[in-house]
Amino acid sequence: MDMNEEDEAKTCVFWDMEDCPIPEGLNPHSVYRNIRAALANKGYRGEVTITAYGDKNQIPGYFESAGISLIPAGDKYARFRRMRLDFWSPTIENRECPISFFTCLSLCEYTWYH
Repeated sequence: MDMNEEDEAKTCVFWDMEDCPIPEGLNPHSVYRNIRAALANKGYRGEVTITAYGDKNQIPGYFESAGISLIPAGDKYARFRRMRLDFWSPTIENRECPISFFTCLSLCEYTWYH
């Protein structure tokens, strides 16, 4: 894959909101903008999808209006299992296209997968 393909790759962000809550003073809209800006600073210009796993009692539409899909997924292990299943969906759907993955879970450690 040449650098141009990687730059234009779809990026899927998987975020465990319970392990890595929204920082004080921010909201879903600012988190979305910050993630997009961080990816742009790394040279990623392709489509970005953000999926958050966490509290099912959030205000309906609060995350969706910011461009973040919210998945109520239960305890830590249930969230991880759901995230793991969702992790493979884009790769199956887009076998011909490059995809980058970014996870935010457990102790707010950030991991990139290309």
